[in-house]
Amino acid sequence: MARRLGAAVVATARARRLSLVAIAAVVAARPMAPRTVVLNAKRLNFDGALDWSRLDAAGDVVRCDLSVGDDAIVANVVGAEAEVVVTKELVLSAAAIARFPPSVRLVIEAGTGYNNVDRGALATRNIQLRTCPAYSTEAVATLVLTHVLNFSSSMYAQQRRVRSGDRAHFEDLDANVGGLPHFELRGKTLGLVGGAGTIGSQVAAYTRAFGMRVLVSSRTGRRPEGCEAASVDDLLAASDFVSLHCPLTDATRHLVDAAALKKMKPTAYFRPESFFPVSSSEVRIPLPGRDQHSLSRATRPSRRRRRPAEGTS
Repeated sequence: MARRLGAAVVATARARRLSLVAIAAVVAARPMAPRTVVLNAKRLNFDGALDWSRLDAAGDVVRCDLSVGDDAIVANVVGAEAEVVVTKELVLSAAAIARFPPSVRLVIEAGTGYNNVDRGALATRNIQLRTCPAYSTEAVATLVLTHVLNFSSSMYAQQRRVRSGDRAHFEDLDANVGGLPHFELRGKTLGLVGGAGTIGSQVAAYTRAFGMRVLVSSRTGRRPEGCEAASVDDLLAASDFVSLHCPLTDATRHLVDAAALKKMKPTAYFRPESFFPVSSSEVRIPLPGRDQHSLSRATRPSRRRRRPAEGTS
């Protein structure tokens, strides 16, 4: 459920439309209506509701629903005689890029991230790389706030109880209120790792409207208005909620590992909104009386509430 919710919220109709508008503008700016291939159009247009007319008007466009594996990717690029290659969260390996025809001059990722593209291989071939920075800014920021509000009212925990058939908290209000965290956001602290970018700044604006303190750790040293700069260690130690918004690079890979999590409050919440390898998929959080659970998985970004291990206070 968490994965479907996340995908649906981030890939809103508005976000996908903004992405397509940005792509069309880039294609239209190139001379002589370039031949363009969209390698996995179904990823963008999963519901069939996307209007391609603006991109179609900008150039000669070939749309492929899916391109699975290097051979299919190369075949579709070669078959389209493409100058512009559009992808959406599709891995473009060095091996595939090396087999691109000389006609390819530009790759456009229909989103904000570029960790799935081998930039070194593109540079070797003198192929430019563009992304869509405005894609999903509002959608992701809204998703973060949705999680923060749900965590503050233990909504997820209450939903799990109802799904399991446990309705005791309807019969005993004291058991419900006393057994699950429920608190106001005013005065709480949100930590944004990599939060000086477009999405992080929007998250900060939303949460500050609730009276929250916002800490930002940024490689650039910038911080949104009204926010406080902090190191990653200080941010983890002080925050009630932590959200990741940094790009996946060699410098940020597994930035949040088991040692980092130990610096957080036992009552804090962690949410990786950026590319999951920034938080180590090997992290395990001890939960009293239960098997250990993974904080972050490749196939299902998740948030586990950190509790003290047995025998600790």
